[in-house]
Formats: sequence, C-alpha cells, structure tokens
Amino acid sequence: MTKPGLCDSKGGGVSEQGGIDTHSIQVRFNINEKEEDLRTERGIEARRERKENKKMAEQNREGRIRTTLSIIRSGARSANLLRLCRAERRVGVQLNLFLDEFLGQDNRDMRPRLAAFRALPENRSTSLTRQMENSLIALQGEPSFSSTFSAYLPSAVLTSEDSDEQNSPQAKRLRRRRRRRDRQQKRQDEENRRIAAPEFKFLRFFLQVPTKNVTPMDR
Repeated sequence: MTKPGLCDSKGGGVSEQGGIDTHSIQVRFNINEKEEDLRTERGIEARRERKENKKMAEQNREGRIRTTLSIIRSGARSANLLRLCRAERRVGVQLNLFLDEFLGQDNRDMRPRLAAFRALPENRSTSLTRQMENSLIALQGEPSFSSTFSAYLPSAVLTSEDSDEQNSPQAKRLRRRRRRRDRQQKRQDEENRRIAAPEFKFLRFFLQVPTKNVTPMDR
C-alpha cells in the first residue's frame, strides 16, 4: 500500500496527496534537424570567412610594410621623400621615429640620416621588430605620404566580400559557397511553406464561408 504523499515502489502514478510523480515526466524536444544543420554550416562558414579576412589583412599589412620600406631605401625616390618631410612635419616625425631604431637620435638632419640608413646591410634594415613595423604603418598612413607614393603602395585591404570581384581560386570558392547557401535557404523556405500550407488552406476556407446577412427585419 502506498503511503500518503509518496509514490509506489515502481515510481509511477500520482501520490494520494495529489502530488505529481516526477519520475514519469518525459521531456520532448522538437528539433528541426535541417535548420540545425543549416545553422551549424552558417557558423562554420562565418568562422572560415573571418579567418580568411584576417589572413588577407595580414598579407596586406606585410605588403604595406615592404613597399614603405622600399620607398625609404630607394635613392631614386629620395628627393621626393625629402621634399615631403620638409613640407609635412608629421611625415618627418614619423620617419625619424623609424630611423631612430637603427641610427639613434644624434643627427636630426634627414638627408644624411637617410643616406646612413641606405648604407646599412639589407639584412639588418629589413629585420624589423613589431615596433618598427608599426612605425612604417603609421608613416604610410599619413595622407600626404600615401598620396605622394600611391603608385608604389598596395591597394586597401580586401575582405572576402570584396574579393568576389576577383578571379582568384579563393573568390571562386566564396561564390560557390554563396550559391550553396542560397540553394539551402530556398529549400528551407519551400519546406516552411509546405508545412504551413494546411493552416493557410483552412484559413482561406474559413474566410470563404458565407455568413448570414443580418437585416432589421431579422431582428
């Protein structure tokens, strides 16, 4: 015999005091597997896209550093660089900050400093710390510098969305992924419409049922 307030030994039923037997409760989850798979794939694609964007941004950064360094080391562009330093104080300051890492701060005359830097062995002047790289990025970021030497500097950073216009293998992969996502979304929309069709059919039938017109004579 079951004691008041307790379930039987089998764990089923309801106690005599009206309590609910929690052992017999089953929780059911309604999971749309297709939708979950689509959400998972979107997450994977988003992470891959962020990784590709980061890789392209790093490649662009390296390109900007190399080209800015080559401008400083080039004797052919020395005259333009010296004129720019005289006309734009900020450019001179940024360039001196970079040269200080190699030459110290003894002589502040830009012409001999540039000559001394170009006389350094190439392996020394191209072995850059993170701080040196940041100095070159800051120098290249000066509008007057980038406009003066725009022909030698790389274009802006390309994102994965922008690269669709290119004909690279990466851009082709992005276009294929986008088409695949569009097809999956189209199938999901069709499935949603198919599931909702009976409800809309019943609603249309309900709205089409004629109702009796109430007139003053009927009252």
